[in-house]
Amino acid sequence: MVFGWMDLIRRIQKRAEPYPLLYKVLLTVYGPLGEIYYLVHAVLSGKLKARITSSRWSRALSRQRILYQSVSADARSLDCFRKWLNSRGLRFLEGGWTLYIPPQEAMDSCLGFLEKEYPPGVGLKVLKNLEGPDKARYTKHRQHPGPGLAIMRSLTPSPVALIRIANYLYWNGLGIRIHDIIGLTCEDRTLTCYVVEHVDGKVTEEDYRTFMDRLEPVLDAGDLTTAHARVDIIEDLMPPDCNANLRLRRADGRPLYVDFQGFLFRNEDRVVEQVLREAGPQVRFDIEETGKGRDPVWEIYRRILHGAGCSVEGRPVLEVGCSAAFVAYEALAAGASWVLGWYPHDARSPVEHLLLALGATRFDLFPLEAATPNGEVRPARDLPRRFADGKKGVLFTGDTNTTHGGASELGGPLQELPWEYALCEGPLGFSLEAELLNSQSWVGPEGKEREVRLFRRDEA
Repeated sequence: MVFGWMDLIRRIQKRAEPYPLLYKVLLTVYGPLGEIYYLVHAVLSGKLKARITSSRWSRALSRQRILYQSVSADARSLDCFRKWLNSRGLRFLEGGWTLYIPPQEAMDSCLGFLEKEYPPGVGLKVLKNLEGPDKARYTKHRQHPGPGLAIMRSLTPSPVALIRIANYLYWNGLGIRIHDIIGLTCEDRTLTCYVVEHVDGKVTEEDYRTFMDRLEPVLDAGDLTTAHARVDIIEDLMPPDCNANLRLRRADGRPLYVDFQGFLFRNEDRVVEQVLREAGPQVRFDIEETGKGRDPVWEIYRRILHGAGCSVEGRPVLEVGCSAAFVAYEALAAGASWVLGWYPHDARSPVEHLLLALGATRFDLFPLEAATPNGEVRPARDLPRRFADGKKGVLFTGDTNTTHGGASELGGPLQELPWEYALCEGPLGFSLEAELLNSQSWVGPEGKEREVRLFRRDEA
């Protein structure tokens, strides 16, 4: 019945728009009524509870360290930032909450870190709430006020937590890949930005129907919901292109949603727990220990590296044959610039899903399988071009005799990867042309003795 009354009020409001005084009176009435209506909906639907209740795994989620990049931009105000973009010849699109800078040649001189640190052809989404990632709000109501919308906008998760929603949409084939959330340090303040996959193909009516057919069962599953009370009246989900939020990825012809702030988790704990169950024993990850602050095995790795005057901070991390999601996740939490992982066939997809569910973004995973008929395994062939310039990374390997799929010698192929330090756990089925700095043994939680060796080479 409330839905009917709200629809009636909207229709009356539309009819009253040509009459300023009457329209003002209706807005005065509609605003409080809309807030009361949405508050009732938020309570009954569980959205309010989900927003204000801490997740069981909250201390383990979104631990990837935020990186900061500096630019000589004037960001004293939104208008100043727009003028700076125009003065540098940067085209941008403006929405209600963000400025989007698509890939273009002018980026090289002004935002050169994008080409250097991220996959080719990325875009930059800048929040118009000019605050850093630790303080910013995506949908700050006073920026773009509307009657009856304040409570709904207050339920929008933080910019960092929204990454997990974006990752959920991406994993389900509905949204774009978010490569990172960064702090963009300007002359006067720090801005919050998302580095995103750029898609710009125009969708058809058939593409729109395909997208909605895929979205419906995801929402019906009950873990994800919309911030709005009703899907059928959300402007950003209306045909023909979801208010310009639906774009076609040209590479595979898939329609993808480019925004994510309009969605909420109704039960994120269930999402994480399901991902952990699906990962199974072939993926080493203890979320209980991670939630306490740091995985205990990672702490051993960290101390060994620290003893050699090294850390993963600011370095690419290369993980070969470990099946250990904690290495990738803890490395990102410690400030690794990127993680490149090569996993056995039964572990790669579960590890990727787990990292996405936890809120990680700066990683690429590849299959660790023979790429040639003679059984040759060459991880370096998968390296993105930006990592092939000899950056001094940190390499982690597992017991490759049992994890990499049958190849008996990885020493040569591992030498091709751009690393300076290598931490190798378990009996080595290969040799490394590097100096052995340290080795350490300990008894793992399973009661077995484990050993890790630290190597260093002068040239990566």
